[in-house]
Amino acid sequence: MGIINDRIKKLRKEMKKHDIDCYIEHNVDPHMSEYVNERWKTREWISGFTGSVGAVVILKKKAALWADGRYFIQAENELSGSNIKLMKKGLNETPEIKDWIYEQLEEGDLIGFNGRTFSDEYVEKLYKKVKDKNIKIIEKYDLIEHIWKDRPEIPDNKIFIHELKYAGKKRDEKISEIKDKMEKDNITNLIITQLDQIAWTLNIRGSDIKSVPVAISYLMIGKNDVIFYINKKKYNSKIKKILKDDGIIIKDYDEINDDLNNLKKESVVSYDKNTTNRWIVNSISKAATIKKTRSPILLLKSKKNNIEIENLEKCQIRDGVAMVKFLIWLEENIVKEDISEIRATKMLKKFRAEDDKFLETSFDTISAYKENAAMMHYHAAKESCSILKPKSFYLVDSGGQYMDGTTDITRTIPLGKLTEEEKRDYTLTLKSHINLASTKFLYGATGSNLDVLARKIMWENGLDYKCGTGHGVGYLLSVHEGPQRISPKPNNIKMEEGMVTTIEPGVYKKDKHGIRIENTFITVKDEKMGSDQFMKFQVISYCPIDTTPLKIEMLNKEEKKWLNQYHEIVRKKLTPYLNEKEGKWLEKKSEKI
Repeated sequence: MGIINDRIKKLRKEMKKHDIDCYIEHNVDPHMSEYVNERWKTREWISGFTGSVGAVVILKKKAALWADGRYFIQAENELSGSNIKLMKKGLNETPEIKDWIYEQLEEGDLIGFNGRTFSDEYVEKLYKKVKDKNIKIIEKYDLIEHIWKDRPEIPDNKIFIHELKYAGKKRDEKISEIKDKMEKDNITNLIITQLDQIAWTLNIRGSDIKSVPVAISYLMIGKNDVIFYINKKKYNSKIKKILKDDGIIIKDYDEINDDLNNLKKESVVSYDKNTTNRWIVNSISKAATIKKTRSPILLLKSKKNNIEIENLEKCQIRDGVAMVKFLIWLEENIVKEDISEIRATKMLKKFRAEDDKFLETSFDTISAYKENAAMMHYHAAKESCSILKPKSFYLVDSGGQYMDGTTDITRTIPLGKLTEEEKRDYTLTLKSHINLASTKFLYGATGSNLDVLARKIMWENGLDYKCGTGHGVGYLLSVHEGPQRISPKPNNIKMEEGMVTTIEPGVYKKDKHGIRIENTFITVKDEKMGSDQFMKFQVISYCPIDTTPLKIEMLNKEEKKWLNQYHEIVRKKLTPYLNEKEGKWLEKKSEKI
């Protein structure tokens, strides 16, 4: 880790030049994206920690990195040898970043960071915390830019139109819906900075972020105009005309600064404080009235329309076929040759890529053998990846980006002899999955209301998993989509008809194994009793769940029924697209228990 310590040393020299006592970095772009282009992996570059979420704080003589439960093991490994202390976020004994900074700094000290990559909400909380110590905050410094000599440039990849046959709704219809909501809230200008919201609204897609088909841009929707801010290298005359014909004005990416500065006194500007960066906020004319509200696009985008659902069903079937082909290949070759985690990843991508609508994977595949799977977001590296052996478990969490949808599925695969502990944990994981997947719930329930239905079985057996149970999934957009999620963290978003959400409980034991079973579901209406509308989850992931590791005696009658019915659905959906040999394999793998 000498290289990391050397980089921190160079950063501290830059801090000294600007009298900065505390510098904060995290892997965030100007659009608060979960996954970012290589240019904005600044925390990764300065710390060596490669997880998608986490922040590092550099002081004159100390450094600390915050990572959540998904990354505890990974962060310990990646920070080993550096002078950065791991702070395990979410544990009772771990202070929040702002509290730790407050305790470490002296009266009148200076905090610095790049305001383009920090949200308004984050900075306001930091200001509030350090105010009584007269600690100053400067938001204009991107110190990493001075020391990262070969830092990648801002991407300028081309955008493309997401055709109506896939999108299911015209861009002018979407904009009209958004303006209706703006009018009800007396908003004249809506600032949209999140890239997936912009892509959805304009029915465009891009390739600026690996596995997330979006384009670096801003959008401002006014009462009488819609302005799309994007680098001119990213579109051609044909796309410009298509957007212009729908009333979209195109300006250069940074011109949003001038337009915000020039807003009139009668302007009522709305932005989401959690996803809008401070550079944007500081650009807004002081004459304008500001309303900090959640973007109406979030909920509109999360409820998939009928065309999207029809397309997604077809997409999921084809994805399931690719998964079956991969599992057959793995089963046939595991005893014949050395298969590394990386080779398995490449083979799964190869099977998906046989589909003419496939664009790329929807995230970096988690291909993890045995104890590696205990790291929830493990990624195999050339210098350290494991060879799969005909024993224990192999976990593969993967998905695809297709023109007609986004997929996300996890299977934990027995490669040979299993211990009793492995069988028990696998069975508990399936029981947890089924308990939530099979539930009927009253409309109005949120993901935080429902989370305990999966976690209950784990808790009864002295287990827990330090992550959420499920997340929303986009439509040829981010594999992690809000506003809904299934998690113990409070969430007031109702599970609405048409939302696409995963269910993925697991067991993670350091130095032993990791087990996860994940399917994707659409929320649909169930029966209505009087004025009470009930809802349920309808599965749309089609791939057998291996029954050989199960301790059958641990499953009750209803759980067996659910699994048998699920496998019946899988056979019905996939068999028409498999050859005879593949069909027989599927039939055997999905036999009744």
